[in-house]
Amino acid sequence: MWWTDNTLTDNTLTDNTLTDNTLTDNTLTDNTLTDNTLTDNTLTDNTLTDNTLTDNTLTDNTLTDNTLTDNTLTDNTLTDNTLTDNTLTDNTLTDNTLTDNTLTDNTLTDNTLTDNTLTDNTLTDNTLTDNTLTDNTLTDNTLTDNTLTDNTLTDNTLTDNTLTDNTLTDNTLTDNTLTDNTLTDNTLTDNTLTDNTLTDNTLTDNTLTDNTLTDNTLTDNTLTDNTLTDNTLTDNTLTDNTLTDNTLTDNTLTDNTLTDNTLTDNTLTDNTLTDNTLTDNTLTDNTLTDNTLTDNTLTDNTLTDNTLTDNTLTDNTLTDNTLTDNTLTDNTLTDNTLTDNTLTDNTLTDNTFTDNTLTDNTLMDNTLTDNTLTDNTLTDNTLTDNTLTDNTLTDNTLTYNTLTDNTLTDNTLTDNTLTDNTLTLQGGSLGEGRHQLLMRKERKVFLLVT
Repeated sequence: MWWTDNTLTDNTLTDNTLTDNTLTDNTLTDNTLTDNTLTDNTLTDNTLTDNTLTDNTLTDNTLTDNTLTDNTLTDNTLTDNTLTDNTLTDNTLTDNTLTDNTLTDNTLTDNTLTDNTLTDNTLTDNTLTDNTLTDNTLTDNTLTDNTLTDNTLTDNTLTDNTLTDNTLTDNTLTDNTLTDNTLTDNTLTDNTLTDNTLTDNTLTDNTLTDNTLTDNTLTDNTLTDNTLTDNTLTDNTLTDNTLTDNTLTDNTLTDNTLTDNTLTDNTLTDNTLTDNTLTDNTLTDNTLTDNTLTDNTLTDNTLTDNTLTDNTLTDNTLTDNTLTDNTLTDNTLTDNTLTDNTLTDNTLTDNTFTDNTLTDNTLMDNTLTDNTLTDNTLTDNTLTDNTLTDNTLTDNTLTYNTLTDNTLTDNTLTDNTLTDNTLTLQGGSLGEGRHQLLMRKERKVFLLVT
């Protein structure tokens, strides 16, 4: 028997009139199956045979959650261009009606998958085949808690419209899913991302941009080890808005991650940084500026060996606010680090220094001034040989407050260091018990009598 749109009248095909294997690509002609000829529970995995449902046999609003029964839609019963935004009604595609490998880039037409046609747990790694989800097949608010892979996603698929809250999870995402192609502007938000979502596997190069990230996106929960790399980050990505507390760790950061391009103003704070975060590997040239650093950022915990260099530091970076106790050590400082540009007033204190910090290598010309030095700063521990020179010292630098006992020796002083300009007097003397200061340098004896 041949069924056509002429031979069938309204409400003809029912679950009673149809027996197993009745509807075939032979018995059905074009425009046969309509929302009028079909009654509830008509289309089953028994009544349908291979290649039955085509874009010709189906008319608008044919496939409903009533006419379809479990396991009806298969990769066999569906032919190319079958599922459209016209043939599908609300709540049609469920985890029951769909079988493995059903939804393909051929069976789906534009604007097919909507938040109405899809029910919970519909889109799985089984029902989806490669290149299925596109920016055309998906409408707003479509993707909830489903499986996204680097195969099922095509360019420009994930948008701030297609993604709903808590969509991207460590369960829904597989390796290499998030790319600079699949993500559009404002996609990654603190709502769409759940814990442990962003990993070095799910992210590909140039994924995280200042456009794809919204405020409060990167947290210590959403980031896993080795996530942030110089490849995944693009310019102006890390801001004081996108980063939350305890985000940047020595685990999440890889080599050459933090650059003067990826960091924006007020990014590095004592909250966003955890212990051992800033290393000579994670920092690139011109990274640390007076803009990127906020108060109490640089600590003896956040800094690792050889972190602060004349390349990573820019002008006015080291202040009495950004530095905490025991920050500057002979390990964290490299040659030519401390300059009259990188240091601001009241920066060098007896707290920020550890032993053997100031050397003739770390200090540049005009570094030590009466402004940068605070009380009890220069000690026989913090100073190494040949540190104090007529170049590193400016006028009025050495006072009885900045110097502690046994500071000035024939090793720490070089020629022409002590002048009537570099030395000041406090109360007419250099302090009680220091009426005379004898120093021997190159067989010369200098006698300072106050």
